[in-house]
Amino acid sequence: LCAHAHALCAHSHALCAHAHALCAHAHALCAHAHALCAHAHALCAHAHALCAHAHALCAHAHALCAHAHAL
Repeated sequence: LCAHAHALCAHSHALCAHAHALCAHAHALCAHAHALCAHAHALCAHAHALCAHAHALCAHAHALCAHAHAL
């Protein structure tokens, strides 16, 4: 029984070591993904600022068009 139990423990330790290696790889992938997301968020914030500026320009242009139509 002890020999069988030792064999099971050795097998489970090997599985744990493999799982730890997989987790370390996953953590590295997550860290890379978080860095990519942070970059994407920065790009989106810049795009939102550009869109807000464009919307303001469009509102100004619409006001000019309304003024021209009134003339």
